Amino acid sequence: MERSYKILSTKLLPEAEKAALLSYDYTEKAFINIALNKNFLVANLIDFAVFTSPNAVKAIFEDPEHKTKVFKQVFCVGEKTAQLLKTYTIDVHTVCLNAVDLAKALIQTVNKSDLITFFCGNLRRDELPDLLRDHEIEVQEIEVYTTTLVGANLNTTFDAVLFFSPSAVKSYVASGNNLNTIAFCIGTTTAVAAIMELENVYVAERPTVASVFALLQEVLPTE
Repeated sequence: MERSYKILSTKLLPEAEKAALLSYDYTEKAFINIALNKNFLVANLIDFAVFTSPNAVKAIFEDPEHKTKVFKQVFCVGEKTAQLLKTYTIDVHTVCLNAVDLAKALIQTVNKSDLITFFCGNLRRDELPDLLRDHEIEVQEIEVYTTTLVGANLNTTFDAVLFFSPSAVKSYVASGNNLNTIAFCIGTTTAVAAIMELENVYVAERPTVASVFALLQEVLPTE
């Protein structure tokens, strides 16, 4: 008899993406809330722009006030971020899988006299700006979105939990949810956060929802 694994997604997924999980006992709950900020200023010309999240891209380009800004070179983390930038006709110079790799790419590209503009959220991690500053490269951080943890204790034991950000891991754990489960993470940064709390952690080959699903189906097959 086939087993129906209980799966929790810590973000709400589009119906088209959830179709890949029809063979599972699937639950979803948003453990974080994202709000795009409005009260920030962007220079007319930015030499080196860095985006590590699609949320930062939306904050800049969904507001008509910011659409006329000029970016000489754009660096980003993740395929989804790069694809979103391209929809706004932005040429992406470098795409990396994580913030550390992106920082290393910037170190090889820019001069110490250059200014890096990092569009980030309030819970941004330290790796990228710290590594750049360690190499005496100036970083200007502009907080363009706010992440709020949404507590929820589901009082349920899941066979696996899908995590798509370090903030979701933090929110899930802080809410007192079961830690005796398998964590499937969208990227290494999320996986690092999960490893600190859960013993059984897997990280997707690529930072995409589809890659997380493929790993889930490999580890917990339903056929």
